[in-house]
Amino acid sequence: MTSSPSPVSTLAPTPAPTDPLDPREITSPEQIAAQLALLTRREADLTLALNALISDRAQVDNALLHLGELAREVDALSVQVDGTNSATATAAVTSPRQRNGPQVGALGVQGLSGLGLEEEEGLVARVNRVWETSERVGGKVRKLDDEIGRVREAADVVTEVLELKVGVDALRLEVDELPGVISP
Repeated sequence: MTSSPSPVSTLAPTPAPTDPLDPREITSPEQIAAQLALLTRREADLTLALNALISDRAQVDNALLHLGELAREVDALSVQVDGTNSATATAAVTSPRQRNGPQVGALGVQGLSGLGLEEEEGLVARVNRVWETSERVGGKVRKLDDEIGRVREAADVVTEVLELKVGVDALRLEVDELPGVISP
């Protein structure tokens, strides 16, 4: 007599999982046991790693000292770049003076910071000031180039007029030298 296969034997054997399954996908006691073993193994691995870190306190202390040194270096660089310490760097970046550029007085003269006399001026502010100066100078150079172009055009016209005048004078002399022509 042939027996029908039991529901348990029709299920494909599940391999031991290496990653935790979604709890909604666990359908058999074997899967529960495998997940429990996996989690227990991961807990043991994490416990060993944590104990190794705690036992090597010197490494953690050295890392903290190194991190403190790096923080001081970052603060020093921040002072060089922003011209302020890290606590006021955010306020300096968002100040209206930096958003709108240097303020020019009624006579068109910048304040002392525009003359480079401000000791704590940061790299960003100095680069911004140099950029603004180069933009002003560039604009004036472009205007000067336009003026030079117009002067060259005028000089070309004057040269052509002089050449025409010389040509007319030469023609008049030739006409005057012809026999039988009465000059006006």
